[in-house]
Amino acid sequence: MKINPKSLRLYISRSIYYYFIGEMNKSIEDCNKALKLDPKSSAAYNNRGVGYLNLKKYDKALADLNKAVKLDPKSSTAYGNIGEVYYKLKKYDKALEYLNKSIKLDEKNADEYHNRGLVYKEMGENEKSEKDLKKAEELGWKSSVNIN
Repeated sequence: MKINPKSLRLYISRSIYYYFIGEMNKSIEDCNKALKLDPKSSAAYNNRGVGYLNLKKYDKALADLNKAVKLDPKSSTAYGNIGEVYYKLKKYDKALEYLNKSIKLDEKNADEYHNRGLVYKEMGENEKSEKDLKKAEELGWKSSVNIN
């Protein structure tokens, strides 16, 4: 099979594949290649930000994820990922702010309800936590993507 080295979609898709198999550096490399082809690719910034998040390079993650949101203000995924960074940094008020934005943009995103439930739990707001965790289950939450 011949691969087109100028295919933005290829690099974005492969970066996701590398993320799921735990190859964060390779995921970031493919995002860098995608950004050379299209410096305004919100998806590439989002994916690279997630790679940095998983490598615990939180400043780099926030920079990329904020760039993704700037390029695509309706990206519920990027807002949710920013919320995840703030959760990891134990900045729960900021995490909640971004998870709320994500949910507002996509009210059927089970992962963000689950993640917000975890934030509420850390904040000691058990009733809100239970409500969000239940909502996540109702929406079909799966444990493959979450901040825990």
